[in-house]
Amino acid sequence: MQSISKFVEMFPSNINDCLATQDEYNRIMNAEYMSVRDFIILHYCTTERKDTEFWRACGQMEIPESLTTRLNLFRSQGRLYKDDFDLFTNNSWYAVLEGYGCSPLEVTILSLIYRTPLKSVGLCQGRLKLCVLLQNYCLIMLHFWILTALLKNKSW
Repeated sequence: MQSISKFVEMFPSNINDCLATQDEYNRIMNAEYMSVRDFIILHYCTTERKDTEFWRACGQMEIPESLTTRLNLFRSQGRLYKDDFDLFTNNSWYAVLEGYGCSPLEVTILSLIYRTPLKSVGLCQGRLKLCVLLQNYCLIMLHFWILTALLKNKSW
């Protein structure tokens, strides 16, 4: 549906503008398709299943550079980002990553603050309470640091 909306939005009013508009529409659609491709591949490349030839082959598949970058950012510090053309939210990415056991090696304060709403990803109750508590603590500390800096500088 989004591609149809974008097509209508970008439909040229002048025949002379067609080539530039066509190129831009194709660039946007390509970015959206690559994002969907990465999200689908994520389901297969992160699984630990090895019970059939299919799953063993999935474990050996070549992972696109864009997905490798996203996985590395998440695994290193728990960072998730959303490109302008991503059709899937960070909640969706986080749910798949956590569901397949991909956990960050280190979690930064900012990644906790801007992480997806933890209640929506189905973590076990004890871990969920700890994550929510830590997330709220980080938000409070961030506000404290900002207010302290503002009061010191009196730059408002």
